[in-house]
Amino acid sequence: MKNFKAEVHKRILLRRFLLAGIIVIDVLLNVFRDQFSNVSDYALGYQTGVLIGLMILLSINLYMYERSYRNEDRLKILYIKEHDERKVLIKSKMAMGTLFISIGLLGVATMIAVYINQTVAFTLISVIYGMGIILCILKVYYSKKY
Repeated sequence: MKNFKAEVHKRILLRRFLLAGIIVIDVLLNVFRDQFSNVSDYALGYQTGVLIGLMILLSINLYMYERSYRNEDRLKILYIKEHDERKVLIKSKMAMGTLFISIGLLGVATMIAVYINQTVAFTLISVIYGMGIILCILKVYYSKKY
């Protein structure tokens, strides 16, 4: 359990670092907003909304981990929840299915985008190739690891 407690502590530190970084980015975007005259207000508003959403999610996640870190019973519950073999298998199967469905949908979107906008089509093709390359790299990595 000490190893898991150390791992939870690392997660807490990582989330604190990420939260601080997101806050700094949001503050900088708002401070230098006037210098982005060629960017629409919609784009800046979208970025601010995404950053605020990330701050909220990270804060909730950080709170949950800190609460578990301080209480041994909650830490045991978190350990069991994260290491349940059935849930691990479900997540693995779900991730692979989602990946292949996403690649397929991107392929369909690319076929449609070719007729509408070439830039969007090339971007989608790049995303498909990027996902494929990442998939191949992870397959080789996990094949050697396990």
